[in-house]
Amino acid sequence: LQCAGRSRDERRTVGAVTAVALASRFWGLGCPKIFHEVATLLVTGVLAANLFGRSLVALWERLLARIPLVRSVYSGAKQLAETMFSDAGESFRKVLLVEFPRKGVWTLAFLTGTEMGEAQRKTGRQVVYVPTTPNPTGGYFVMLPREDVVELEMSVDDGLKMLMSMGAVVPDAARVSGAGPVRDD
Repeated sequence: LQCAGRSRDERRTVGAVTAVALASRFWGLGCPKIFHEVATLLVTGVLAANLFGRSLVALWERLLARIPLVRSVYSGAKQLAETMFSDAGESFRKVLLVEFPRKGVWTLAFLTGTEMGEAQRKTGRQVVYVPTTPNPTGGYFVMLPREDVVELEMSVDDGLKMLMSMGAVVPDAARVSGAGPVRDD
């Protein structure tokens, strides 16, 4: 509104000066400030993870352990996460091929543990996780006879890649040389 009485050239000049002022303010003062903020955030993260972060997490876990319903859900989720993401654990260590959801239909699955629980001892079956595609966090927990489970040589990472890509990404070991296209007979 201040430019309403000015000529067209004057309005252009005011607009250009304003744009230059904003750009110089951002690049002149903003960039060092951004770098300072990133460095501060990085240092804070390192300190929290190493010095007092662990004690803060322990305090939080003790608090959650006092709440009845939350205690059981949190402890189960924590144990699941520790088992699945631990390098020392036996969870998700083998890629399998199983007939699921019916005979004649084969799908990738994962052996979820080699430790024998009561159900495995009494039935002689293997505990298998059959994930859904393309999101492997959902799936089916099934117990299958050992003779119905085919162990594959592919790594768990390759199995997950194949699963999440809906079969578009096939690991080298899973490819069959000289295989032709799938035919309907």
